[in-house]
Amino acid sequence: MTISGRIAAWAHGLKLSDVTEDVRHIAKRCVIDTIGVIIAGAATEPGRKALALANDVYAAGPCEVPGTQTKLSPAGAALAAGTQAHALDFDDTSYTGIMHGSAVSLPAVMGLAQKYGRSGEAFLCDFIAAVEATYAIAMMCSTRQYYDGWWTSATFGVPGAAAGAGRACGLSEAELNQAIGIATVQASGMKAMFGTDTKPFLAGRAAALAAESALAVRHGLTGPVVAFEEHRGYLKLINHGEADLAKLDGLGATWRLQEPGILFKPYPICSAGHAGGELAGRLAEENDLTPNDIASVVCHVPEVVEVSLVYDAPQTPQQAQFSMPFAVACVLLNGTIAPGHISDVTLKDPALAALMAKVSMERDEALAADPSTPEGAKVVVTTTDGQQFSGILAEPTGMPGNPLSDDALGAKFLSCCAFAGMPDEWAKELLERLWEIEEQASIADLLPPKV
Repeated sequence: MTISGRIAAWAHGLKLSDVTEDVRHIAKRCVIDTIGVIIAGAATEPGRKALALANDVYAAGPCEVPGTQTKLSPAGAALAAGTQAHALDFDDTSYTGIMHGSAVSLPAVMGLAQKYGRSGEAFLCDFIAAVEATYAIAMMCSTRQYYDGWWTSATFGVPGAAAGAGRACGLSEAELNQAIGIATVQASGMKAMFGTDTKPFLAGRAAALAAESALAVRHGLTGPVVAFEEHRGYLKLINHGEADLAKLDGLGATWRLQEPGILFKPYPICSAGHAGGELAGRLAEENDLTPNDIASVVCHVPEVVEVSLVYDAPQTPQQAQFSMPFAVACVLLNGTIAPGHISDVTLKDPALAALMAKVSMERDEALAADPSTPEGAKVVVTTTDGQQFSGILAEPTGMPGNPLSDDALGAKFLSCCAFAGMPDEWAKELLERLWEIEEQASIADLLPPKV
């Protein structure tokens, strides 16, 4: 059996009763968090522009884009919602493959679930199939692609999300195999776009490609079922011809939603900046330091952090999301990083600029060699009178080993809705529906009426 065939067989046969209660709960957390950041992303410039593009390129349809008044075709809704999901870099992260799995999978599945009247139970199972297939492909390929410069949210996300998208539009196992093949030959994405609108836009494109791949088969087009293995295919061109096929055996046996788990972000920036920002803020608070007391902040980080945070002096909000100086300075000034801080107004603040100039980042090989600190940091704060305060934060808040509580996740959801100007009662009603999503008769009726 081909790789796409193995994934298709598992995804097609998956039932929600096959999934443990703990994994179902994590999946619901992913759904809640992703829909929350989609709604928040609708209020951003990239989100608004992607919605305008989707209106221009795609037809109207039955699929409502969360946070907007717009209904589009499934692929159009996936493009808009996928871009919104990643517009603030506030969506969840998996260290399986180093990627944003939910921001691609959920929009791809949700639009089709709305069009084809999937129940909440079926939708949740479709979503689990999508993200677990995505993470299984990542396990098969390893993180090498990420360090080579590929954006793994797309290279793993497009074929993985197609597995859930194909379920959502009712494909047979053989048709699902075809859809995954069509998606696989389109999987791409280069990290050269970091710090630009193209990063969230590629999340939307990946979601749309996954939805379109499933719909292509539904309309009779065929795809290459050897897209991974073919000598001109995915593994040869993107993954140096390598594949650990035994990792596919984990489908349905090891749930990557649970192990290694999911990071739910408290800050709307690249996850690589969370440990440095959080720890710098903690050291300042514990030692009663004001920004004027600080002479320098040095963040010692592993390689993955160094290669992700590439802007020492960010000039745009998008660049700020990939900047350790911004992360540290924003927390020191404001006590947190909120969606409203990702703005030109924040970057023009002279106090922020002065603090950013005091922050530097150095690679620490000891941290890089420690698998327990994939995006941890050691922070050294030196004061103007020569004192030093330091610490190590291996797992910042939101990491699987230091998770946000359900209440905290719900508070984040409500804050995302408030950022987008949604009424509080509307947001609370939607949150209640999402916690009980298995009870929803149809995903087409998931979003409450606008008030």
